[in-house]
Parts: sequence; C-alpha cells; structure tokens
Amino acid sequence: MADATDSTPKFEELAGLVKASFPDLRCLRCGHDQFFLDDQGGIDGMLLLHSIINDPLRPVVTLACTRCGHLEQHLTGLLRQAAKPIPKD
Repeated sequence: MADATDSTPKFEELAGLVKASFPDLRCLRCGHDQFFLDDQGGIDGMLLLHSIINDPLRPVVTLACTRCGHLEQHLTGLLRQAAKPIPKD
C-alpha cells in the first residue's frame, strides 16, 4: 500500500489498521490490490460523527486504487473497534 502523505507514526498506525482489517483488500471496481492511502481526507457530513465514533484528528482514512482511481473511505473509529480481520459477508 503506497502512501499519499509523509510517513509518520500515526500514518503507519492507520496503514497497519487497514491491513489488519482487510488483509486481502482488493479494489471494489477493478480487483487491483495496490492502493494509495490518505489520512487527510474526510467528508464534511462525517465530521458531525467524529465525537461519537471516530478519531477526531483523522476521522476518515481514504484508499485510492492505483490502477483505476476508485476511492474508498473508512471511519477510523469503527475500524479500530471491529474484530480483525473484518469478515466478508
């Protein structure tokens, strides 16, 4: 997983969280397995939820497929609480 920001301990922790949650992660559109990870992204509407279920500093982690550019976002607070790995339904 490539990073879209500088490498910091917090960024590395988020990358590890995504890898632990989704060890066989594939793009939902094209099936590719390589992503850029951005910990700066967020959706304004999601910020209302941050005090309840998110990390207030980095409430959303964004994954971008390096092949097709499909974006996927995850609430970091919920990822931290979920059993690892997150089962596929």
